[in-house]
Amino acid sequence: MIICNRSGSSVYVSDLDRSFSPFGENIYHEVTKQELLKSFSLRNLIKTGVFEPTSFDENDVLEKGLHEAFTEVSSSKKDSLNEFKKGIIIRGQFLDYSGYAKVNRNLADSLLKARIGVRINALDAQKPRLIGKDLEKSSIYKYVSTSYGDMLIDSVVPNSDIPRGKKATILYTTVEAYTIPDSFINIFSSYDEIWVTSNFCKSVIANRISKNVHVVPGVVDNSIYTSDGDSIDFQGNAKSFKFISVFNWNYRKGPDALIKAYCKAFSKSDDVSLILLCRHKRISGPAKDVKNEVDKELSKFNRSDLPHIMRITKELDERGIASLYRSCNCFVLPSRGEGYGLPYLEASLCGLPVLGTNVSSIKDILTNENSCLVDIDRLCPVPSGSTGCYFWDEHIMADLTTDDFIKRLADSMRDIYKNYEKYVEKNKILQKETLVKASHIQCCKSVVERLENYK
Repeated sequence: MIICNRSGSSVYVSDLDRSFSPFGENIYHEVTKQELLKSFSLRNLIKTGVFEPTSFDENDVLEKGLHEAFTEVSSSKKDSLNEFKKGIIIRGQFLDYSGYAKVNRNLADSLLKARIGVRINALDAQKPRLIGKDLEKSSIYKYVSTSYGDMLIDSVVPNSDIPRGKKATILYTTVEAYTIPDSFINIFSSYDEIWVTSNFCKSVIANRISKNVHVVPGVVDNSIYTSDGDSIDFQGNAKSFKFISVFNWNYRKGPDALIKAYCKAFSKSDDVSLILLCRHKRISGPAKDVKNEVDKELSKFNRSDLPHIMRITKELDERGIASLYRSCNCFVLPSRGEGYGLPYLEASLCGLPVLGTNVSSIKDILTNENSCLVDIDRLCPVPSGSTGCYFWDEHIMADLTTDDFIKRLADSMRDIYKNYEKYVEKNKILQKETLVKASHIQCCKSVVERLENYK
């Protein structure tokens, strides 16, 4: 089969370890039958219209089917895009499972649902890491390699690379710490507006600059994250009551506190499992890196009756994560700092009571009435190199190391286990609030209100 890359930029296919240059360079690529059979990502890139089959064997069932899938999706994509106005470009991460990428995809979806024109400048286009249905869904976006449009929403970690829109350039960002680097201040002044995901982020930034800061809330896709749907069969490998935690393994997410409190609250004799779906802080790090981190934390206990911990090593798309949530009983994430907190809300909509720390943006979404919040004892500087993001070194986040905090976290996990129905009722409140505050409609409304100023 001969294909061409229609995305506008090079695309790296990880399961082939091969890059495909864009058609704009008049380059065609030959792929073998073995490569088509081997690479799930390659087949999906064709099915979703990113790669076009320009020559194929009509007698080959696989190649013919891929061509038919490309033709169908290309036709529907063209029809739908013609309904949208043009002018807004969103620049940032889109094609991986980082928090920024998820926020950006949800922002784009909200605008597209409202028939508001939007094009995507995906900074990670050369190495997409989405899988399954998430990769297919990403094909609805109109990708561009430029950031020069009427209005640019620069949804990134603040940095010195600042593009310009014709009418306005807007920074859409987030803050996880209680302080921000001095280097951010000059960067903020270079934008026409600052948007953030929470009132906490707004308060931290507004404390350092005179420019107005506006809240555009994150979105939870309630068509995916819902209590109705498939669940996962653990085939007897997990115990009856399952705590679930989903995060990239790093200092900010508090995995050390989670494991210490869990082991304090339970023992091997308890009918409880802690399920971990973790990528390493390097995101692409192998599963053994997370195993080594878990083993390192467990080695600190001089006990032979430690409670059960299970790691999920399979890569899951968002529908897979929702199925995992529906298979568990409670979501727990004792984070040192969050810029919004999408996983808490996603788990909640799947029917799980949630447990979090009473810090940063988590306080924007969780209360003692709708969830289980654990108070901290103090704030402290972030140890250098611990978060994987150098700009947060020595800035202020929650200290989760005190014995009193670990005891409160352990007691909270134990209380949820013993009095589960009480927290199920609390979660019903959070679900109702999430469906209103974190909806596509609310996000779109907030964006439109701001963009009206630049007509």
